[in-house]
Formats: sequence, structure tokens, C-alpha cells
Amino acid sequence: MTTNERKQLIIEEASALFANKGYDATSIQEIATACDISKGAFYLHFKSKEALLLSIFQYNQDHLRKKIRAIEALHLPARDTFIKQLSMQLSEIIERRDFIIMHYREQTVALNDEIRALTKATQREIQEWYENMLLTIYGQQLTPYRYDLSLLLDGIRNGFIRLLLITSLPLNTEEIGTYILHRMDDLVKGILHQAAPPLLKEEAIQRFFQPSSSPEPLDAKDLVLHMKTIVPTLTGEASLLKESEKAILHLERILSQEDVDVYSVRGALTIIQQLQPLTTYCHQLAQHYDITL
Repeated sequence: MTTNERKQLIIEEASALFANKGYDATSIQEIATACDISKGAFYLHFKSKEALLLSIFQYNQDHLRKKIRAIEALHLPARDTFIKQLSMQLSEIIERRDFIIMHYREQTVALNDEIRALTKATQREIQEWYENMLLTIYGQQLTPYRYDLSLLLDGIRNGFIRLLLITSLPLNTEEIGTYILHRMDDLVKGILHQAAPPLLKEEAIQRFFQPSSSPEPLDAKDLVLHMKTIVPTLTGEASLLKESEKAILHLERILSQEDVDVYSVRGALTIIQQLQPLTTYCHQLAQHYDITL
């Protein structure tokens, strides 16, 4: 079994244990036993139970992302694509119901900064999916209202997610997707007919997705760690993502030196700041070294 196969086995077995027993009640020894490995072997793959939980979140998000792209690759009409992608997301939620309930019950998102950063990045990715689908289906005329309608779509979607999590109603996820799209049709028609100014502005939305302020400012190495955690969760131009990953690794090496080369820091940040979710981190790091981007 390869290293990656072993890591995937640990992730899958731990997910099942966390879902059945709870995160706090599951020990590393129990995870190791379920995987038929030693406790020491577990630590060869994950430095802690928190690191394992973060990997589970990343694994699940990557799994969803691949399925979304697979549906996009079918090149169906935009409305059919939306229904299939939404139906798939809801089906995945049903499949992971016990794990998701554990996550909310034990508030695992509060465990560490990396998990909080990943959660924020995931929220941003969902927001971008809303915006892209709405504009693809209804056209650029919807641009001023994309945030308002994204919020309404998120509310309807989350309402059905809660229903699927707390009940055993025999709901068909594709029927739910179709129903939600029809309700969006009604909302779009009403908003365009009324032609009132949009309620939500871009500034407010971007501020929401910025990293939450903390009592003490993060130091330079922590900022780089946050960026390193978020990049694998992002979608976009593959070449830019790869270039940004290299720039972040370069930053790590620069900051590990006794004399930091601020010109090299600036060069790396110039690349990384092109990724919207990392812009705020880049500017904080630039301020730390009195760099103008």
C-alpha cells in the first residue's frame, strides 16, 4: 500500500469513527486499530488528531470539487448543470449526515486556525459557485443583483440541507434541485421587474470573506501558514494556483532566514495576491515588512 493509499485509508476510517462516536470520544489508538497500523505509524502520516480532521475536511471538499467538475465536463445546458450539481451536493450531504452532525454538535471548526481558514475559504468557493451559476443561467443583466440572489439561494439551499440532516423524509435530491431553480426563476423575475437598487454591495461581501480579526495580529510565519492551508482549497487557473504554491514555499524559506530579503518577499506577494482569498493576508504581510504592493 502506497503512502497516499494509507493516508486515504486513515481518513476514511477516522471519518466513520468520528461520525459514530464523536471527535472528542475517538482516540488515536482507536483510529490506528481500525486501520490495522501502530500508533507510531499514524504519526508518520498525521502529526495530531486535529491535523487528521483538517485533512478529512480537505479530502471531502476536494471530492465534491471533482464531482462538480465532472458534471461541468458533460457540457449540459446551464439549468441542467445547476440541478445536477446541486442534487449531487445534497446527496453527498445525506451520505455524510452523521459526520456533519458531529461537526456541528462538537463545533470542530473552532479547534484551530487552519480549520477556520479552510471553512472560510470553502464558504467563499460556494459563494463564487452561486455567482457563476446565476450569471450563466440568467445572463449579465443580473450582475448588480448577484450578491442579493446568492444570499437568497444560499438560504433556500441551507434550509433543505437542515431538513435533510434532521429528518428522514424521502426527498429526491434532483426534485429539490429543480424546485430551488424554479424559485430562483421567480426571484429573478421579481427583482428585474422591480429594478430596485441591490441591497448588498461588493465591498460588504468581500469584507465578510476576509479573515476574521483576532485579538493579537498574526506574525509573518502564521500568515504564510494560513495561505499555505487555503491554496489547496481554491479553484481557478491551474497555472496561477501552481505558481502561487511555489511562491508560498519560497516565502517560507525566506522567512526562515535570519536576514529577510524584503525584495524577495515583495516578489512572492505580487504573485500570491492575484488569488482573491489571499489578498488580505498578502497586504498584512506587506505591512509587516513595510512593503508597498
